[in-house]
Amino acid sequence: GVEVFEKPPLLLWLLRLTGPLFGWSEFGLRLPGVLGAAVALFYGCRLANQGTASPWPGVLAGALTIATVTFTFNARRPMTDPLLCGAVMASLWYASQLALEPGRRAAISLGIAGGLGLLAKWVAMGPAALVCAVVLARARRWRSIGVATGAAVLVAGPWFLAMTVIHGGSFWEIFLGYHVVERAGAALVGAAPLTVYAETFWSLDGLLGVALLLGLIAAVVVDRSAVTWLVAGTAVVTLVAVHVASTRLYHYVMPVVPLLAVGTAIAASRRREALLGLAALGLVAFVSGPLDPTLLRPDFAPTSKVIGQSLRDAPADATIVLWEDYDPALTWYVERPVRIWTQSESMAAIQNSIDMMRRTEAVVFATPERLRA
Repeated sequence: GVEVFEKPPLLLWLLRLTGPLFGWSEFGLRLPGVLGAAVALFYGCRLANQGTASPWPGVLAGALTIATVTFTFNARRPMTDPLLCGAVMASLWYASQLALEPGRRAAISLGIAGGLGLLAKWVAMGPAALVCAVVLARARRWRSIGVATGAAVLVAGPWFLAMTVIHGGSFWEIFLGYHVVERAGAALVGAAPLTVYAETFWSLDGLLGVALLLGLIAAVVVDRSAVTWLVAGTAVVTLVAVHVASTRLYHYVMPVVPLLAVGTAIAASRRREALLGLAALGLVAFVSGPLDPTLLRPDFAPTSKVIGQSLRDAPADATIVLWEDYDPALTWYVERPVRIWTQSESMAAIQNSIDMMRRTEAVVFATPERLRA
């Protein structure tokens, strides 16, 4: 019952469609992310195939993307990142078309994709927008840039205007001040070392992750087309942005994975042996990674599910406490509020520094007096 300005609206709008349609099941909550990932795969395949008569680079790009745990695991979570992936890949595709030949339809489509990206994950759309603008400016597509900007404003502008009218300065104080400025300058969530992305990428995707990084570098060396500059530029700017920001969460790099896969497919498209070798590596990585448990055993919180469902019969006036743990799944399975109790003053302070946690009073510092009560 508390208003929070935690996320842009696109994910929540989609959940309002898929939730009732599928009875607020786990499938219904996962569906928006899966759809966003599918859009990313579709445009990634098109980007990899541009300039070639063969469909195999696109097939390889899609297969390599799905073969990573980083992409496939996050694609079935109710998060904004899969939707951002779809918006980024669509934007790069339409920008590549405009770089070849100006056209109103492609410019409008680019603006729609960009606007949806803003509604999906706000400023995280920035790296793709910046790179698209630079590539189109170098091609002197000034009119296309203007049309795309206008279309993006028409798509995303009404929601931002409505939030400003309804909530005033408090909306921007949180949505921009807290979620952008403060998170970039202070580790409000997920304080982690600079190496967290590389270490996690290696631990999850191993040799395939290394191959994808090397493949993007190779693409820049062997192919200087607009597609390569768009893909490589967006990947580099995104990686720089997430490393510079003080708040570091691993799912921030999810949109980079299809970019790496497209670049690798472009680099491999010149030699059949490279295509076959990468396809074999992707198959092994898929079987040993995303296939099990992400796809075959998608429930990563079976214990929480059993506990939560058993507590649904608790008396209506009972207080359910989550002790010294952070487990949002429990709230979902219990179907009632569950607050986090902790005796650690530092943990309480860190959690309450998060605007959503503070507003909803989700975290309780377990003082002796409160425990007795």
